[in-house]
Amino acid sequence: MMVKFHRLLCAGTLCIGMTASLSALAADDNSHLTGDWNGTRRALSDAGVDLSLGYLSESATNISGGDHNEGAYADEFELGLGLDLDKLLSWSGASVRVLVTDRNGNNLNDKADLGALMQFQEIYGRGSVTRWTMLYLEQKLLDDKLDIKLGRLPMNIDIANYGCDFINLSFCGGLPGYLVSTWYNYPVSQWGGRIRYDFDSGWYAMVSATQVNPRYLENGQSMNVGSPSGTIGGLYVAEFGSSMRLGASNLPGSFFVGLWRDTADSSDQLLDVNGEPQALTGEPAKQHDGNSGLYFNIQQQITSVDGSPKRGMSLFVNFVQADSATSYVDQLLSIGMRYAGPFAARPDDALGFVVGRTRVSSSAAAAQHIAGGEAPGSEYPSELYYRAKVLPWLNLEPSLQYIYKPGGVSSNDNLLIGTLRVAVDF
Repeated sequence: MMVKFHRLLCAGTLCIGMTASLSALAADDNSHLTGDWNGTRRALSDAGVDLSLGYLSESATNISGGDHNEGAYADEFELGLGLDLDKLLSWSGASVRVLVTDRNGNNLNDKADLGALMQFQEIYGRGSVTRWTMLYLEQKLLDDKLDIKLGRLPMNIDIANYGCDFINLSFCGGLPGYLVSTWYNYPVSQWGGRIRYDFDSGWYAMVSATQVNPRYLENGQSMNVGSPSGTIGGLYVAEFGSSMRLGASNLPGSFFVGLWRDTADSSDQLLDVNGEPQALTGEPAKQHDGNSGLYFNIQQQITSVDGSPKRGMSLFVNFVQADSATSYVDQLLSIGMRYAGPFAARPDDALGFVVGRTRVSSSAAAAQHIAGGEAPGSEYPSELYYRAKVLPWLNLEPSLQYIYKPGGVSSNDNLLIGTLRVAVDF
């Protein structure tokens, strides 16, 4: 049972062993595996052209729980291009960003039939396919206080950006997108725009309007830069937030809260078109004229080392509430901590721990109960990780995830999952 987890750790050890021969390539620029290309990378950046290539993999195995033990591997390559139009065309405050992603692999939840509500490998999802993930123009005005983006955008590039230190999907990325079927997170993008204004007080206001078209999920549309037919509505979000400082210690923190409205029709989880339980009648589901919800995040650093905020502990709380009538999972809540630079000899490493609750909506639970199944409640995930910056361009992050009541069903075995994330900046 432990053999597969040992293989994951061996994979990380292999990456470390490779660094001796690869580091020579980066002698002139240790932030990238391939270095500065004999000055070409720096010259391109000075001219306004930034190229990037990244690799991220996440391997997982169920150490305990489930009917059988399995291992799963998923990865992603990112190829990015940034154009500074001020340098290239003397277009003040303007830039273009292009990003193509390629995902591959499988996920442990399905492979071992573990029944969890959220994936253990956040990098898995939306098909093994190459996609246009970003293609937008950004314009900054009014001394950079006003920031406008227009083009093909993933929802969580700016909106509801919770970060992704953890590997379990309950704690990573644009959390509302895991509850709302028409909220398309990275790597899927759609046409839209967002406007942000930063006030002198430290607060900001941000609004976005995005096309809702399920055809963007199709592998056949993954490299379509245009807009396929099939738009069913729009997704509109307003977000407000602020940077904060904690008392006399002046330690950094932040807060944001957002509201969304989706105009696409949504199916009721319980009722049919006549207002009766669909599980009994078999009639089509009741349709709702869109859905709404809210989310917030607060995080605050509470300790420092030798007066420097670069090392120390931060606490955070994440919350998402979706429409209970139309969402299978209607609420996410998590509370956790991160510690930057846990050891003096490892100032660039990080340690994190989080516990959460992933709740099945009352409508979905009632529907399953009426259908004769066990009514699900809440799933309780937790995760402990250690991220080691082995080299400036290589991060290794082993983690342990424990899932209590996977699927929100008490008869399911609790799960202990071992994961390993490998991130390389070429």
